[in-house]
Amino acid sequence: MRSTGTGRRAVVHTSVIVPTYQRRDLVVAAVNALASQSFSEAYEIVVVVDGSTDGTAEALRKIRAGVPIRILEQENQGLSAARNAGASAASGDILLFLDDDMEADSRLLAEHASAHRNGPALVMGHIPLHPDSPRNFLSDAVAEWAEERRKHLVEPGATPGLHDWLMGQASIPRSEFFRLGGFDTNFTRFGSYGNEDFDFCYRVSRAGIPILFNERALSAQRYVVDAQKHLDQWRDAGAADVNLARKYPELLNATFSSKQYPPGWLLVLYRPLRRLSLALISAGASGRFVRGLFFLVRGLARELGVRSAGGIPDSMSLQILCYHALSDLSGTVLSSYGIAPDEIHQQLDALRQANYQFVTPAEFLRFIVRKGGLPRRALLLTFDDCYLIKLREKKLEL
Repeated sequence: MRSTGTGRRAVVHTSVIVPTYQRRDLVVAAVNALASQSFSEAYEIVVVVDGSTDGTAEALRKIRAGVPIRILEQENQGLSAARNAGASAASGDILLFLDDDMEADSRLLAEHASAHRNGPALVMGHIPLHPDSPRNFLSDAVAEWAEERRKHLVEPGATPGLHDWLMGQASIPRSEFFRLGGFDTNFTRFGSYGNEDFDFCYRVSRAGIPILFNERALSAQRYVVDAQKHLDQWRDAGAADVNLARKYPELLNATFSSKQYPPGWLLVLYRPLRRLSLALISAGASGRFVRGLFFLVRGLARELGVRSAGGIPDSMSLQILCYHALSDLSGTVLSSYGIAPDEIHQQLDALRQANYQFVTPAEFLRFIVRKGGLPRRALLLTFDDCYLIKLREKKLEL
């Protein structure tokens, strides 16, 4: 990982961590807004360039600001890994995570700091649509969702729940972040999308840390996701829902009960319907039929994601595959008990391509005590005897 920095070094109260990938202009605007905060405490900006090849790092280095700006460059590892890297490099007592499409209000840091004065908490803010966002029915839907979320969370006694939890603009004490283990990189590995926020916030909730909403902590979202990318994200989100329910079986109903899926038989029409909806949107159409068609396709994309991850994890069926020695024992009396390392890689790749879902030991334990189901084609990989075999001078040493 490469690290560079600009600006003064000081004792830091808040570290703002901004992960970014291939969105140079957006992240430059985000950093410029962060550099003009009405905040009396010292703070720093840590930008994690997660494998971008669009000149992001170079553009960030040209920014001149009166606050420290640290730029970390790493190979593309996904959002969770980028956030964790930023947190590890940060020096502030409070970690404020901000997505690269957020333009911070001048009092964003002050509002987060104020909310932390009464003790450890996870603080989330309001994320209205930025007025410069491209106007279309997708950005309109984002704006409507953000406002409905705000209205719900400012009601007396309201607390953020599973579908309100977002880390695109949220802060937490550094000590609590690392005590909880940071973000689970399994949810956003290889650039996939979805549920790393829910996972982290659920661990925060289980740890008894209050989750607070401050509507005065504002950052406007420049929503620039096009229709094609939006559909890809929803397919990833379907797979992420399965992964969330596998990790926390108690969240299965909450994860899937509110999801509206089209009839399964429509999946055979997914590709032509997707092409049609994208073609209509590209041509500038945006009427009721186009919106309805697109949201139908979006539901199908999510269902495909769910199926690709093994389906809703409520199956009570499990297959177990047992290996002995991972060694080439050809020419020995134990040849039938060994498999060469290259060959096992080929077998595991073939199982993945056949959509087998590998089960963790924790899932297996929950399964046998009836505290959790499994995805379809669940497979537990085991190694019998746990021994290492070496061949030396035609003798076997166990």
